[in-house]
Amino acid sequence: MPLDEIAGGVLRLFLWIVYELVLETLFYFTGKLLIWFFTLGRFHTSPRKCRFSRRNRRPDITSTSRNVDADLAVLIGALFWIGLIVIYFTLK
Repeated sequence: MPLDEIAGGVLRLFLWIVYELVLETLFYFTGKLLIWFFTLGRFHTSPRKCRFSRRNRRPDITSTSRNVDADLAVLIGALFWIGLIVIYFTLK
C-alpha cells in the first residue's frame, strides 16, 4: 500500500471529524437558535438522529408543536455563517 493512499485516508478521516463534530454541531445550534428567534418560538427543531445508534427517536405524531427538520436547521446555520463571512470580506 503506497504511503500516499494512507496519507489520503488519514486526511479524509480528519476532515470528516472536523465536519461532523465541529461544523455540523455549530451549524445545527445556530440554525436552531435562528429558527426559534425568527419564528418567535412557534417552530422548534426536531431532535437530531444519532447516525451510529440503532434506536433513533421518532417524532411524536400527536404533538401539536410545529417542527423543522434538523437537516434544515444545519442548512440555515451554514448559510448564516457563510453569509457572515462573505459580508465580512466584502466590507473589509
